[in-house]
Amino acid sequence: MKQEKIIEKTLSYSVNVSNSKVDSLRVNNDLQTVVRVFDDGKIGIAGQIGDSDGSELVKSAQAKLTQGIPYPCNLTEGKERKENTFHGIFGEGEMVPACKSLLAKLSNQYPDFIFSNKINYQKRDYTYTNSKGTEFNYVSDSVVTSLVIKAAESANIMDLGYDAMQSYFNEDEIVEDIGKLLKA
Repeated sequence: MKQEKIIEKTLSYSVNVSNSKVDSLRVNNDLQTVVRVFDDGKIGIAGQIGDSDGSELVKSAQAKLTQGIPYPCNLTEGKERKENTFHGIFGEGEMVPACKSLLAKLSNQYPDFIFSNKINYQKRDYTYTNSKGTEFNYVSDSVVTSLVIKAAESANIMDLGYDAMQSYFNEDEIVEDIGKLLKA
């Protein structure tokens, strides 16, 4: 019997922005494990959120082989690869002060506008292994700045939006990018 195991660890911070101020911070630390087993041209899958006993997931996936779901399986054999694009954009406790600083700069440079919505940071760690000796690991992080912009005197709910996904956080670049939009 052949098998694969996929483990996904995700740490995410979400800063809620309201009226050009940091309103709240949400932190999620998620772990998900999926096991796929293959036997006689059939597949069985089991998964769990949170810590898991890998042997229990294998048993659960094996039990699902009886469903008879056909699946051709050609597992990669004996390959190993590690990709690390992790930049450490924010250390512990750094995100909220960085967001407050960004919003202060935006408010100072563009006092006729109100900024709201979210700034999200996510660190991802994916690991794949199979029974043929293949291992793959990928670690990365990114920040998404997603701001809704409203002219202070406008009756609209929003007048403009700004979204940027980056592997770094540079508040001066963000202020400059938003300035290009506002000046247009």
